[in-house]
Amino acid sequence: MSDVWGENLPILYGRSVATGELVHVDDAPNGKACGCVCPDPGCGQPLIARNNGKKKIHHFAHIGGTCAWSAEYLLAELALEVIRERGCVWFPELSYEVPETHLPERISKGMELPVDCAEKIEVEGRKAPAIGLDVRTSRGCARYVFVPELAHVLGGEQIASLRKECRGIVKIGFRGLMRSMKTLEHYDREELAVRIQSKAVMEELLSGGRQRHLSWAWNAKAKELSDQAWKLYAQRKEEERQKADAEKERRAAIDQARREKTRLAAAKRAEKERAQLAQATKAAAEREAAREAWEEAHPVQGRAIRDEARRQKALSDMDRAREIMAPIVDDARKPAKGLGGKRWYRCEKCGKVGPADEFAVGDVGGVWNRGMCLECA
Repeated sequence: MSDVWGENLPILYGRSVATGELVHVDDAPNGKACGCVCPDPGCGQPLIARNNGKKKIHHFAHIGGTCAWSAEYLLAELALEVIRERGCVWFPELSYEVPETHLPERISKGMELPVDCAEKIEVEGRKAPAIGLDVRTSRGCARYVFVPELAHVLGGEQIASLRKECRGIVKIGFRGLMRSMKTLEHYDREELAVRIQSKAVMEELLSGGRQRHLSWAWNAKAKELSDQAWKLYAQRKEEERQKADAEKERRAAIDQARREKTRLAAAKRAEKERAQLAQATKAAAEREAAREAWEEAHPVQGRAIRDEARRQKALSDMDRAREIMAPIVDDARKPAKGLGGKRWYRCEKCGKVGPADEFAVGDVGGVWNRGMCLECA
């Protein structure tokens, strides 16, 4: 028993060659005389009943090697027998994932429903059968499929093939059940093999006693509601995107209008400045023409004015400032303020006029001033 979770799980039931019914290993003769074959018709190997030992659990063994699907086939047979005997089966809670929060939204709680008909059905790609159930609901009779899983999980293509003929697919998780029993109930490997193939555990499982090991692989109603939720979510997101795009376009239009307004204002200012410049140029030309006309009419005065202009142009800024301040600073003892608030003085020795930084500090006639330039000082 190298892999208690998978293909090498020892089987406790064989199919009687005489009756075709399942026979427990303790009810069969020991050895090859048990008259049983593998419960999986795809295998059909003769079995050996090992029910005479005291150290290992009693079980059937294949003569020609272990069968990969015998355990799952046997569990499907046991589940079908229990469902037929009980006439009802537990369905797990049904829910779907909310798109925005990714949290489950419950559609219906787990419940036990009556079964009108239960039968084995073949599943494409699986060598163990599933259980097809006709179940009475508030809306009439509906077809559901229960699939035992142990060593071989239910694949996407298998689910797709089953979806065409039923309203929902429920997985019976025997591997998870065995792990839970080992962890929480502390069964050893041999006890697990016995417990998982007992009718008591199967009845407990299919009546809702171990609900967490029954789960939906697919459900038409959940799919429909999930598709509707995703559609509404996509519509809402599309509306939000359209609103965001509209707001973006509105802001872009506002920015464009603001830029256009700024451009027009700048163009208007530039036009006004050009007009003012043209007007000033025209006025300057008119003044120059008037000056030339006046100088032609008054040649002597005009010559004097031109000479003065040339002289002023040749002077530096400081020289012009000295000429301007010379008549103002007429007393060496009394400084005067010039442009920019600077104090200007006249030297009492040389008569030079200049700003304060060109004069020394001195006491002239008891009055504190700067009446003597640095050169004279």
